[in-house]
Amino acid sequence: MRALLPAPATLVGYWKGSDAAFAAVRVPEKGVESVVALGPDGATKIRFSTADDGRISGAGGRKVESLDLEGVEISGGWVVLFNTESRMAGSVLSFDTGKGSGTRRFVVTGLAPGSWDIWRDGWLIDIGVQVEPSEGVLYFEGRPGSYFLRRTS
Repeated sequence: MRALLPAPATLVGYWKGSDAAFAAVRVPEKGVESVVALGPDGATKIRFSTADDGRISGAGGRKVESLDLEGVEISGGWVVLFNTESRMAGSVLSFDTGKGSGTRRFVVTGLAPGSWDIWRDGWLIDIGVQVEPSEGVLYFEGRPGSYFLRRTS
């Protein structure tokens, strides 16, 4: 994963699961970029950038954005979002993935450490999901829809 990151870059957040890894970095004078490596061997690599035209390269995908977050929904049911501000997000955030079926795996990076509540389509679906100080990333699973994230501590 480290070999995919542009240099010089400052890490904004990262997350690693059993079948995927994600890193968001801030590149001087370019903005925020994210790199996703999917599969146990890291065979699928996706680059997404808020710099320039917000291009998505690699395995393809669909751009997802809101007032404070930008990211991509990619094949395999992953939605990867990152905070576009220069500091960690510590208040409310929202985004919408639209309609659809099936479960998505969400990775939201650039978040302040603490407990976060997750709301979907106006309903509280998860209470007190922890964001670790060393990662700055919130991971959860859910159906497509309109999401609202709120830090509670």
